[in-house]
Amino acid sequence: MEQARAVAPLVAALEPVTVVSSDLARAAVTAQTVARACGLEASYDARLREFALGDLQGLTHAEPGGPRPRCLRPVPAR
Repeated sequence: MEQARAVAPLVAALEPVTVVSSDLARAAVTAQTVARACGLEASYDARLREFALGDLQGLTHAEPGGPRPRCLRPVPAR
């Protein structure tokens, strides 16, 4: 909550027209805090919830530079 209060005026200075967030509690509280600072009401969308990515969890788009997850290994030619 401290981080949300700290960033809220910075976001408000950008004059957003909407604030949309996951409907999960932690994200929703952050969105509500930021939206209020912007004079807006936050909107919530379940499609923005976090989800597990299996072998890809924690990797950036530029990765995998290390051991490749099985799902990204090239398919052998037949």
